[in-house]
Amino acid sequence: MTSDSVQRLRALALQKEEIEREIERLVSCLEVTPAGVRGPLVDEDGFPRSDCDVYQIRQYRQRLVCLQTDYRLIMREIERLLPEVLTSGPTHAQTARSTASVSRVVESAPAVRTASSREHRPGDNQPAQRSEWTGTSLGQSNLRPFAKVVQVEAGSPAAQGGLQEGDLVVRVASCTDWETLAVTVSEHRAQPVVFSIVRGLRTSEADCSITTHDIVVVPTPWAGAGLLGARFERY
Repeated sequence: MTSDSVQRLRALALQKEEIEREIERLVSCLEVTPAGVRGPLVDEDGFPRSDCDVYQIRQYRQRLVCLQTDYRLIMREIERLLPEVLTSGPTHAQTARSTASVSRVVESAPAVRTASSREHRPGDNQPAQRSEWTGTSLGQSNLRPFAKVVQVEAGSPAAQGGLQEGDLVVRVASCTDWETLAVTVSEHRAQPVVFSIVRGLRTSEADCSITTHDIVVVPTPWAGAGLLGARFERY
């Protein structure tokens, strides 16, 4: 079963990279148009814009939304398989790490959660089951939130990805500290990046068990400032 999981993990890693490349291509195609990635497709009088191919832009945007959904599903499946592969013994773990595509997934994978943790989708306001924080698949432990989301602009990439005001950020790709957050976001311009966050953390839980869930955001230029349209503060 573990051998099958390794093969599945490799296949998912390749799919993940293909989706990332296509998302980057679509964003590049949209950015060179007057409407951009999220600009309006009608003029001030409510008529379709005459300075761009509105139909083509709609096609690109719809495809982008579909790819982002596929990406989230793949990342959830990767997260499910990683603990099994990396804790099954040195042979399988080394096999996974020695595969270039899988290694890149391991480096940016979300934190491993215990089996009791409920998968939490962006925008899901129902309370998730609590699970003990077990660190990441690379052996890091006792990770704690390092940033807090204090503002999310409506219609921004952050809002579309599911970030909410008050979310506590535990990990962004391979970033786990405040100092490299901005650099990490800029390095993922037009590429999907996984935010591992804590939502609704109570003071009494700060030093004990916490529940994380993951959302996928694509930092891209939009009508507002920055690539995310969100403001953070050190936590």
